[in-house]
Amino acid sequence: METPTITPDGLRTAGTAFWTDVVGTYTFRADELRIVEATARTLDDLAILEAAAVDAKPVVDGHAGQPRPNPVFGEIRATRLLLSKLVTQLGLPDEGETVETIKKARSGQARRAARVRWGA
Repeated sequence: METPTITPDGLRTAGTAFWTDVVGTYTFRADELRIVEATARTLDDLAILEAAAVDAKPVVDGHAGQPRPNPVFGEIRATRLLLSKLVTQLGLPDEGETVETIKKARSGQARRAARVRWGA
């Protein structure tokens, strides 16, 4: 199946750059494209949050006037975690990595996991 090259509506700068780079480099199934799009949108969300954090104070007043951590930093942390999970789910190769090296690494990891699981 050939990957469509049309950028999804509503993507901003970071998301568009990611989409263009990844879709221009790899071929994806329809289910994988949804993950690519979610990753691109998450990158856009992260850019918005990081821009908001530039001038944000790390501690703000809570509803009763008590000091509390600024929630924007928690949102950034959560968005970075989501981004990490999405990128891992895509399984994109590292720079210089080939399909063969990925298969060898994964099969080696599977053998090690089986040995641990079965006490070998």
